[in-house]
Amino acid sequence: MKPRHGVLGLLLGGLCLLTAACSMEGPLSADPAVATRQVNQLVPRGSSETRATKALGDRGFALSRLSSDRAANHLVIATCTRGDRMWQVGLIVIDARVAATTVAITDLGAKSH
Repeated sequence: MKPRHGVLGLLLGGLCLLTAACSMEGPLSADPAVATRQVNQLVPRGSSETRATKALGDRGFALSRLSSDRAANHLVIATCTRGDRMWQVGLIVIDARVAATTVAITDLGAKSH
């Protein structure tokens, strides 16, 4: 009898597609409290600026440093937009270390009156 690897392959392929679709929803939760916890785990206070920006960049964030010079104390803004939602993470950097973070989530599909 011939082994049936085709069914197993289809199941694994479907699982991969489902996982990829879920990961495309966003880099963080849509719930601000959960997203804040996620950022605090991803970029703990005291992390180096290099580690923090790499971690956010790996999640699909575009990074901007808000300082025209090489000041030791500055702000880094990380922005990611997926669908009708935008996540912004602010990193307050003091002496090349993350001192604090902020998280803002904007629903771009919401209509203002």
